[in-house]
Formats: sequence, structure tokens, C-alpha cells
Amino acid sequence: MLGLGLSIPQVAVLGPAWSPAALFSGGVPGFWAGGFDPARGRMFQTHAGTVAAVDGLTVGLVLDMSQGAALGANTAPASLTAPAWDFINVSGNAARTASTLHFENAIDRNIYRVDTGLIWPAGTAIEIRVTLSGSGPCRLIGISGAGNTTTLYTPTLTGSPVEYVARLVNHEAGSGLGFGFYGQSATPVDITVHAVSVRQIAGRHALQATALSRPTLTLASGRYHLYDDGNDTLNVTLPAGTYSRAWIDNLGAVTVERGIAISAAENVLRATRICDVLYAQGSLTAGDEVALTAWWQGRFP
Repeated sequence: MLGLGLSIPQVAVLGPAWSPAALFSGGVPGFWAGGFDPARGRMFQTHAGTVAAVDGLTVGLVLDMSQGAALGANTAPASLTAPAWDFINVSGNAARTASTLHFENAIDRNIYRVDTGLIWPAGTAIEIRVTLSGSGPCRLIGISGAGNTTTLYTPTLTGSPVEYVARLVNHEAGSGLGFGFYGQSATPVDITVHAVSVRQIAGRHALQATALSRPTLTLASGRYHLYDDGNDTLNVTLPAGTYSRAWIDNLGAVTVERGIAISAAENVLRATRICDVLYAQGSLTAGDEVALTAWWQGRFP
């Protein structure tokens, strides 16, 4: 059962050392935004996780802090020619040579792709780092569990290697995530892949794939918060179960709800203007609520 069992005197003893991370110790399922200060580097303008969120623009991805957003081991093999990882020539390109991908003169038709070959549960995310050089333009894409693609970058490559970083959340039916490259030139282009890193980001992450449905990051009275214009959602996929959820709004009001049955994607925007939000499987105790309220009100006075 979730709960620290803290009395008010115990909370006072814990003081500033306590944080909501304690509610998820031992791997308790849930989601915790950890506030919306962009300086922490956990929010991005689109669900592709490539461009950091900034005040006044929309937010498409918030990484979960319930498990610290720690990065797992690199699942990419040392050799990029490993069978499950090889760049598959999907649409008629010449065969790859070593780490070089060759594109003929077809824009958005010729594609090399990589299926990571691993199972990524719904709501989980991977960080992809790819170092590239080349002789012209290309399009780096993310591939969802259902096979749909998201544009990550559209670089014009040169002979100098450049690293590109993206975060992909598995938010569709299907278990695989991957990435690939489209040709973007009317003339042949060669792309050299120097290094690939694919690591799971711990936790379950909140995203919005539709631009018009994303909340706006706003700074007012010294508090960063997400603003929902009434048509916005930011969804997280949690393991089915019964949860407690809590949030603090831009005026400092804390709301705690228990016994919330969740079996589908959940919108974490619980107020029009929200400074932080969390979900934890199980039932928060009275002591948990006191500790959480004190911690939030200390952060958002």
C-alpha cells in the first residue's frame, strides 16, 4: 500500500529533505511532472522531444520525474550491422555500404529505417542520439509502435559529424519504437552514421501529438505553469489500476483525490493553470497529503 504514514510532527522533522519522489520509492507506478520550470530541461515544444520548451510557447512533451527520468543502458549494439538493428532499405535504395546510407533522387520516398527490436510498453520513452555526416539534406524520423512517423530533424549534412537528440514516447498501439531516414534531395545523397545510442527514459511520460491541443508554458507572479485554453490535453499512459492524483494551481490551491480508476490514457491537465501534478498508484495517507501540500506550498508560495 502506498503511503509514508507521516504525522504532522514527523513531517516537520523531515523538513526540506522530503520531496514527492518519496511517494514512488520502490518503483510505485505513477507520474510526477516536478513543476514546469524550463530550466530543468524536461519539457519540449513537441512530442518529438527535440526542442526545449520556453515561456509563451506550447508544450508537447513532459518527462516523468516519478522515477527520476533516469536513462537506462544503451540498447544499440556496438555494430550497426547487427541483424535486428541493420538499416533496412525499404524502398529501392542501393544497398548500404558499412555505415553509409545511399539515397537516390527521390524526395520522401527512399527510406532506411531501424526497428529497435525491443518491447517498449505504452507510455514509456526512449532517448535517441544519432551522430551523422553526409553530402546533403535528409529527414530524420521517429517511428511509433503503430508504424507512424514523426519528423525529428531535417538537417543538411556536411562532412562534419553532428549529434541529433530526440525523445520518443510509445503512445500508439504496438510495441516497437524506431527511427529512420528519408531522402530530401533531387540528387543522390550519402549519409554516414557515426554513432547511435538508444536508452529508455525511466517513468511514464505525458505528451500531446496534436499542435492545437497543447497547453502553453506561462510565467506569472514568479510561477511557471501550464495554461489550458479549454481545448488542451496532455496525456499519460499508466498501468491500469487505482490511483491518487494531486495538483497545485497557479494560486497555490492544492487538490488531492483518491480512488481514481485508470485504464486508459489520462489527461494530467487537472486545472486551467497548473504548477505541478502527480499520480501515484494506491491511496495517499493523510500524512502523505500533509507532506505534499507543505512541499508544494514551499515551492510555490
